[in-house]
Amino acid sequence: MSRAAPTRDAILELLRHYQDGLTKDEIAAELGKHPAAIEASIWHDRHKHGTENIRIAKYQPVRGRGGRAQAVYVLGPGPDAERPDLSGIEQHRARNARYRERHRARINARLRVLRGSPQPTNPFKQLMK
Repeated sequence: MSRAAPTRDAILELLRHYQDGLTKDEIAAELGKHPAAIEASIWHDRHKHGTENIRIAKYQPVRGRGGRAQAVYVLGPGPDAERPDLSGIEQHRARNARYRERHRARINARLRVLRGSPQPTNPFKQLMK
């Protein structure tokens, strides 16, 4: 006899109210549980029942912190959405551009040192202009 799954039941009930779907972090915030517990519960349900209960509708990009795109889970049967391919040159160039924009002071200071610039390198000086 199997045990009751209160976390899974709460996830299914929550997904009934959100037709557009939720990510694991949004589900965790709504239920007040740790995202790892939510992910484990969803994984267990999908391992046991396939995509009968919970399926992946789309992948939502994550900005502000590292990581791959998060799955948006919806209730109901159907095929899962394809995981986005992040190995292309466009994604690589966009990632590098975001890095260069965030770290331009450090990159410029490093290049001045490599080029033998006589002025002292203060990475924060160009930010104070």
